[in-house]
Amino acid sequence: MNKLYIKLTAVLICMAGLAQAQVVTTVAGSTAPGSANGTAPGASFYRPWAVAAYGGNLFVADAYNNDVRKIDMTTLIVTTLAGSTAGGSADGIGAAAHFWGPSGIVADGKGNLYVTD
Repeated sequence: MNKLYIKLTAVLICMAGLAQAQVVTTVAGSTAPGSANGTAPGASFYRPWAVAAYGGNLFVADAYNNDVRKIDMTTLIVTTLAGSTAGGSADGIGAAAHFWGPSGIVADGKGNLYVTD
């Protein structure tokens, strides 16, 4: 896909029916790049690079927004968990943390998130 944006999608695959067509469902995001939080259809991302699942949420390394976003899978509300659109490199809480193109994210069994930046 050679575009400046990528919609965040989840691919649902039924292992018993691999010979059948697979279902692709948009979880959150629009076709336009941006950094809007809110309910899934109105939220926007700008190069979501990686995703991790934990505790009923999806966590997204949103590379071009320089932040980590959370999608509550019950309400489908997108919020910015850490970072801001201003790139940089700083430890901190929430918007005080700064990333420069986070490209990977993983959750451990205790709910800690590890982000490659």
